[in-house]
Amino acid sequence: SGYCDFPDYELRPERYLSPRWMPRGWSWVDPLKEVKAYREAEQAGYMTKQQIIAYSGGDFDDNVSELAREQQIAADAGIKLDKDLDLTDDGIRVDVADPNALGDFVSYDEALSFIANLLNEANTDLGAAGDAFRFTLTPAFEGFNTPASFATFNRGIAARIALYQGDMSAASGYLAGSFMDMSNPLSGGPSRYYANAAGDQANPLFRVPGNSDGIIAHPSWVATVDPADARAAKIQSREEISLDGLTGDHDVVVFGSLDDYVPFMTNEELILISAEANVGSDNSAAVAAIDAIRTANGLAAYGGGTSDAELMDEIAAQRQLSLYGLGHRWVDMRRWNRLDEIPLDRDQDDVWVQFPRPVSEN
Repeated sequence: SGYCDFPDYELRPERYLSPRWMPRGWSWVDPLKEVKAYREAEQAGYMTKQQIIAYSGGDFDDNVSELAREQQIAADAGIKLDKDLDLTDDGIRVDVADPNALGDFVSYDEALSFIANLLNEANTDLGAAGDAFRFTLTPAFEGFNTPASFATFNRGIAARIALYQGDMSAASGYLAGSFMDMSNPLSGGPSRYYANAAGDQANPLFRVPGNSDGIIAHPSWVATVDPADARAAKIQSREEISLDGLTGDHDVVVFGSLDDYVPFMTNEELILISAEANVGSDNSAAVAAIDAIRTANGLAAYGGGTSDAELMDEIAAQRQLSLYGLGHRWVDMRRWNRLDEIPLDRDQDDVWVQFPRPVSEN
């Protein structure tokens, strides 16, 4: 007779005063392509989650409530529900010999162990490779283009992996065979070759300062760096620019041209690894490494406290300045359990603990 029973109307009248027509949803012939298309549309800002769910014949509010209920049930049972953006603790695949039958993902710790073993095997091979390679490396490897000199790069990477593993003794041991030298320029090290010439790839991290497509420095970094610090040259003042609720007035100018090489590792990073590896076992050595970084960049020697916690705060600050724009910050903050210290600028912003695994990789 047209009568509808709304038992919760008095508690939730807004649910009934703003009706939406939701026709039946129709799936594509290829559901995988449909999901990928929706995701790309959402990431590009062309659609919202609510619109996508409505196209499928669902209701956003109902979906959120149902997901929350499922997650609570799973949590109570001690089960983790994986979504297509996989944020499990799995690391990488290491068994990739057969591209048509890739091995399972291994854990983060297992992945680091695999990489460490691979580096050690490669170092042994380099030791038996003679005086010269049978191939020519790019100019970006100048100083690291023989088996013996390349091995010092290998040991540097091994030290980085040991640092990620939390094995400070091993990190110090690997540094002894690396190209670390506190008396040498901080910028020394092998690099990725780029060139703005026919047939070559130009540096993708370079932007002309002042343009709308610039890489903008976060205001917190601008406020942190001392103008007397040589590393202040990694940013350059510009006209304020805003996009999607974010505003900045400094360009990142770590690289000065399309021809600039991008370092795989530098002497500066190795010295910082040495500083961190010595905290807790030889804090005087840690301070010496910190001072090597500070004084080379035009700052006074370190004058702060020498407890483990105080030295780690100083090392974190120096790594933020020295390795700026090279992809280390998030990795460092995660391994130090400091992701909550990364600034969030908008209410919807978040700092992920892991990179999502693409659907195609599951």
